[in-house]
Parts: sequence; C-alpha cells; structure tokens
Amino acid sequence: MVARIAPLPSTGNPPDIQELLAFGTEATGGASNVFLTLAKNSELFRRWLPFYAEFYTPGRLAPRQRELLILRTAWRCRCDYEWGAHVRMGCAAGLSDEEIADVADHLDARAWSPADEALLRVVDELVDDHGVERPTWDALARYFDEPQLIEVLMVVGSYVGLAGFLNAVEVQREAGVPGLPVTPKEDQQCLA
Repeated sequence: MVARIAPLPSTGNPPDIQELLAFGTEATGGASNVFLTLAKNSELFRRWLPFYAEFYTPGRLAPRQRELLILRTAWRCRCDYEWGAHVRMGCAAGLSDEEIADVADHLDARAWSPADEALLRVVDELVDDHGVERPTWDALARYFDEPQLIEVLMVVGSYVGLAGFLNAVEVQREAGVPGLPVTPKEDQQCLA
C-alpha cells in the first residue's frame, strides 16, 4: 500500500519545518511519517503540533493511562499507524505485552483494575456513540478528578480524529513498527 499523500523527505526541508519536525520527534519519541505528512500543510502543522505535544508533557493522567486510552482508540478505529506507534510508547509507559494484547480484546479479557476498565469503556462509548453513559461516567469520576476527566475525553477525541486522518491518507508505519494485530491475542512485543 502506498500513502495517498506522500510524506516530505526527512531532511532538506525549510528550516522552520525541520525545527517543527525535530520538536515533534522529541516530544513524542518518534512517529515521523505522520509529522512528515502533516508538514505538507505547514501552517496547520505549526498549530497542530504544540496541541498534540501537550499530551506528552507531564499531564494530569499517568503516561500508562494515556497510552491505554490511545491504544484502545487505535484498536477501535482500526488505525494501523496509531496502534504501531503507541505499542512502543505503551511499553515505555509501563504496559506489559499481555496488557497491550488485551487492549485489543473484549473488556473481560483480563481482570482490569476498575480504573483501567473505566478508561477502556469510555473509549468504546466515545467511538461508538460519541458520548459517555452515566454508569461509565460515574466509574471514571470515582478514580479521576475533573481536570483528569477533561484530559481523558480530549485524548480519546483527539486520537479518534487523528485515526481518521491516518486511515484516510494511509500513512505508512515506519520500518520495524508493529501493525494492528490480526487477532486480539496476537503478540505485540515490547521492543527495547
């Protein structure tokens, strides 16, 4: 498969674009093809990147919680690129190989903690219905304060939107980055 919009080359771009690309790679630890593709609309990329980078600065959610949300969003949106980029980030944030594999399974695939189960459930409801049912909201509110709840919703909503872009443009994964598992229990090794 070939991307519908080819990414810019990784070098030789105007200095302001190279600076943004370096910032994005440093803030997120990689994901260069998405940045190289978005940089083709430099004005949009310039405004978009700082917003997304905020998810990777110390936020209200623990990195593990953020990555759990993003991986479930990637799975539910069938976003190969987003999944692959965040398998490694999830490992770095403390998710085990087994937890990552279980993100792509039914919620009853493992005995998730009540907080983790609420995070996974909110992704499902936002993807399916663009809303949150009262029982799920109440469960989230037991474990997260209001600023954290806002961050939960913004992370999921933002990554649903990004998944739509990545899927539509068919942005290609970088070499060695895993894709979506064919079956939920397919091994998704945490690579060093």
